Amino acid sequence: MISVGNDIISLKSIDATRTKQARFYSKFLTQEEVDLYDETFAAILPFEHFAWLLWSVKESVYKCHKRNNTELIFSPKKIIIEQVDLPKGQPVVTFTTNKISAKGFNPNHSFECIAVYDEISFRSRSLVSNEFIHSVVTNGDGFMHIQWGISRIKSYDYAFQHLEVRELTLKQLKELFPSANLQINKNQNGIPDILIDDNKSGMPLSFSHHEQFIAYCFVSAQGGVEHATSQYHLQSN
Repeated sequence: MISVGNDIISLKSIDATRTKQARFYSKFLTQEEVDLYDETFAAILPFEHFAWLLWSVKESVYKCHKRNNTELIFSPKKIIIEQVDLPKGQPVVTFTTNKISAKGFNPNHSFECIAVYDEISFRSRSLVSNEFIHSVVTNGDGFMHIQWGISRIKSYDYAFQHLEVRELTLKQLKELFPSANLQINKNQNGIPDILIDDNKSGMPLSFSHHEQFIAYCFVSAQGGVEHATSQYHLQSN
């Protein structure tokens, strides 16, 4: 079954000094993954951002796989990132608005990874901005059907984050299904489902939040052309 997962990290909350210590990053990165950080990457990202980029991909892989394997327990070193490709254009962008929404990813701004977990291949797209890292993962064949969004919020309170990310997602869904009765419920395994007129939509959905940011992604049945459907409201550094 096609699935998605996403993760967002607020860069202002990370401890850069701690992240660069091997005793910390070795808890979730293999040596082979650390070795992916070569001179090309060093010229673009500090190691602490590279490490959290890979963490966000692994967290997203876990969420993606858990929809189809509900007994899964998060074990980041079992999720192996085999390849990380740089954006074709500007790798780090500036967040210039409080909200972003798009379908697919612009290859000029997105990092691309291939990860393997339980002998299954997953692909990711990640945005690295001046304020956050956001990753989206799928086990499908592309991102042209994946709708995603990010918003800055005013409170770090978990309950507030929980409500705001659902409200943000419902607003986007309302644009796609303006006349439908839309709901987001968690199933018996705690995984969110989109209901349209009280029926399960079959559109996989993932939420994430960290500090002042919330994010979502879901598979849209309406499709589209990857990276050509909306503006990111980002600018290059």
